[in-house]
Amino acid sequence: ITVCVGCLLGYAGEQRAARTRAIDLAQQEQQRRLTAESAIKQKDQQLQKVAQRDRLWAVVLLASVGAAGFGAYCWWKAWKQRWAMERALRDRDAFLATWQRPESAPQLWDSDAAPPQDFICSITGDIFSDPVVCSDGQTYERVAIEDWFSRGHLTSPLTNTTLTSSELIPNVALRRLVE
Repeated sequence: ITVCVGCLLGYAGEQRAARTRAIDLAQQEQQRRLTAESAIKQKDQQLQKVAQRDRLWAVVLLASVGAAGFGAYCWWKAWKQRWAMERALRDRDAFLATWQRPESAPQLWDSDAAPPQDFICSITGDIFSDPVVCSDGQTYERVAIEDWFSRGHLTSPLTNTTLTSSELIPNVALRRLVE
């Protein structure tokens, strides 16, 4: 009996020790799992902060690129408008040079006194022979303004503003005064 009791006590001790080891291992495993979960949560929080920071930088970068692109677009539009204006002025000057009467040319009126300025076309510099009124309210010589329109311009040769119409209305009253 003593031997059986001793065996039983030894067996019970081994069972307790095995059970204690199993509990310790379970607690260690649970501690590792909690530590791993905590590490994963910390890593997730870090990644969320990094992602939020990256989104902020992306917005800043996008805004910077957008501002630079808008600035480049504005510069391009201004350059294009300036180039068009310079071209229009060169075209107008070349047009006026072809129609202007040279200073050395003989005068077209009979008297020594110069005619009133209203009788002289602003394009040709000569007395009107067929005056017409344009939509800008100015009076021009018909052939000169028609030549301006035939060159593809729909602007006033004097002010370079866009005309509302290319319709020409005969200025009969001025023609009678000139004759």
